[in-house]
Amino acid sequence: MAGTSFALASLVVLISAATTVSAAHCFFLKELAIIGGTYDEFDAADIRQCCIKCAQQGCCMAYTYDKIKKRCYMKSAISNSEERSYTTSGIKANIANGNGCKLTNIEIIGGSTSLNLKNSKECQEFCTAYGIYTWMPAGITEDNEPFDATCTCTNRIASLKYTYGAVSSILPNTITRSDDRSL
Repeated sequence: MAGTSFALASLVVLISAATTVSAAHCFFLKELAIIGGTYDEFDAADIRQCCIKCAQQGCCMAYTYDKIKKRCYMKSAISNSEERSYTTSGIKANIANGNGCKLTNIEIIGGSTSLNLKNSKECQEFCTAYGIYTWMPAGITEDNEPFDATCTCTNRIASLKYTYGAVSSILPNTITRSDDRSL
């Protein structure tokens, strides 16, 4: 019986630690509602509950919290976004040990600087000081190579939208995370 209580106490500590780690890696987008891709919704006291649940679910890539309804909307896809003063959205951290986020087929709009670069790695390197980038090819050649690709660097997110072929990222250590701060 003593072994059982020790195991149970250890499990509680592990769950508590996992919850704390998950909450520390939230990227909040104030006054932005992600449209489409809702697979679950639930009542929540604050957006951190959305972030924690998203971190625990493999299919979750983002979430929107409605401050009036006090409700989380879990997202498995992003089609676009809208400005709404009563919502805050979040994107799941999925790179750099939970300190960054990479999105495939999602364009981050809010651009500051744009130029032509041949691949997303070059775009990431160029945009490191900005903290956020989107790389988009204009098309694909017969050899399945991108051409006329555009790299856009930004330090804020105005909106998100589904764009086939786009590669976007929020880079680690150059952005503000949780603790009621936002991008």
